[in-house]
Amino acid sequence: MRMKRDAEGCRNRSSSLRGLIDRIQPHRVRMVGLAILSLLGASGEIGFILLVTSLAVAFLGGGENVSMVLGVSLDSSGAFALAGVLLVVRTLGNLGAVQVSAGLVASVTTYERDRLARSYLMTSWAVQQASQSGRLQELMTSFIKRTTETVATVAHGVTATISLLAFVIAGFVVDPLSAAAVVGGLALASLVLGPFRRGLRHRADRHAQADIQFAKGVAEVGGLGLEMKVFGVESAFIERLGLLIRDASNAQRRTNVLVNGLPHLYTSLLYAFMLGGLAIAFMMKASNPLALSSLVLLMLRSMSYGQQMMSSLATIAGNLPFIRSVDDAIQQYVMDRAPRGEARPKSVAPLCLNAIDFAYPGGEQVLSGVTISLARGEILGIIGPSGAGKSTIVQLLLGLRQPTGGVLRVGGVSMDLVDRDWLARKVAFVPQEPRLLAGSIGDNVRFMREGITLEKVAAACVVADLMDLVSELPDGLETFVGEEGGRLSGGQRQRVAIARAIAGDPEVLVLDEPTSALDPQSEIAIRAALDRLRGRMTIVLIAHRMSTVGICDRIAVIENGTISACERPGLLSEASDFYKRSLAASAEK
Repeated sequence: MRMKRDAEGCRNRSSSLRGLIDRIQPHRVRMVGLAILSLLGASGEIGFILLVTSLAVAFLGGGENVSMVLGVSLDSSGAFALAGVLLVVRTLGNLGAVQVSAGLVASVTTYERDRLARSYLMTSWAVQQASQSGRLQELMTSFIKRTTETVATVAHGVTATISLLAFVIAGFVVDPLSAAAVVGGLALASLVLGPFRRGLRHRADRHAQADIQFAKGVAEVGGLGLEMKVFGVESAFIERLGLLIRDASNAQRRTNVLVNGLPHLYTSLLYAFMLGGLAIAFMMKASNPLALSSLVLLMLRSMSYGQQMMSSLATIAGNLPFIRSVDDAIQQYVMDRAPRGEARPKSVAPLCLNAIDFAYPGGEQVLSGVTISLARGEILGIIGPSGAGKSTIVQLLLGLRQPTGGVLRVGGVSMDLVDRDWLARKVAFVPQEPRLLAGSIGDNVRFMREGITLEKVAAACVVADLMDLVSELPDGLETFVGEEGGRLSGGQRQRVAIARAIAGDPEVLVLDEPTSALDPQSEIAIRAALDRLRGRMTIVLIAHRMSTVGICDRIAVIENGTISACERPGLLSEASDFYKRSLAASAEK
């Protein structure tokens, strides 16, 4: 079992590293520029350190000339001027590297968020609906932030590595033997810390999973506010969320201990190796104090770059699981993209369901042998007990799901061949609980669609019986409706949704329980709005209330996933016991 987990861990790390490399490859030119600027800054710093060390030795020796390594000699004024130039080179190189790194991170952030958003929005409805609550938000914010942070860390790591290599090469020029000993110390320190890096990767995996569970818990609490208050279970939810908070915090703490601790362990090991080297030089009575002093300063400064490099490696290891989660999500979205099709029939009608079967993956059969046809301009009601398959029929009509058996034809063409952009313009939908944008009434009727003019918005509002409300508002159609339409009543939001649906002049209008949560007055207004659409478009009306489907030309009864009856309202009582019972129950109310 452990070997299996180790093998899986290796595959995950390989996938994560591949994902990181794929993100960096498009920016190769920037990375090369970053390396050149880092080398320029490191070279200026090396020259500055060597020159300042030589100046200090010359000052202590009382000489006029400044002797440097490799036998170079300068007068003091020339040495000071050169030191100033080298300082400017170091500053410009480092600032240029910072600018390139910032541009790289901004580009990756934009690309990653755009890629994730596009893949999610273009995937199938089945995948979107099955996605865990709060997962997209967590991926788009925290996980993308970790991804771009990793790319930034790679950029910083490149700077640190180039600088470290430059300092090591300079050390070899000053004193090859001592520099070789320091490089050996670097390699040994990296080897000693290997188990700690492996532990960091394991903890980072746990941290990523804990963050996902916490995001799910927060999303659940946000969606159950009313139920929590009504049932008085706030304390239980506080305790439950508290456990998730503590789990995520503990996972973060354990990861951060290693992320932040590894660089300090690395530096302490290097200090220990340097101390040993100085002890050896002391015992051997080194004959060139200038070279030794220069080497010590170079190595001390190189240690800070070594610490940065180790810190970068630790941060990258800690963030790789987050990169893998983003890539896994995008892969899932891309692999199950919504079907597009290319056919554009002359019209949607006739809309025919022929022996339609549907079953969810790994689940029970929802629809079986459903056959029904809608003519142009017809109003068809669909009723049935809860769980009978009414909402599934809606999703099939809208092209959101594909039947597992049978054929759904649009204007004589199989639905899976139809251009979905064309279908979206021809078939509109009013859900049971409409969601509104945080904008004006006009914004919500237009709903991000081009070609919906102000005249079309106003005309749709007239049909949806909204103009009386609009005329009373201070800003008319431009009145802000609040977050999720919070400033409107349920009936008003429903009428906005109807206006939104008909503003695009569709051929087919599908409504799923449009009056189930409304008061009688609002229901009458909705029925009147639908009656005004009679003959203009084909309407499919899913409802529980018998009063709502009273305007229909025909009513189909669906029970246990099949059509048990389909007749005009006046004849349906004789054909369907369910309809007869429902009428009786409605009359009692």
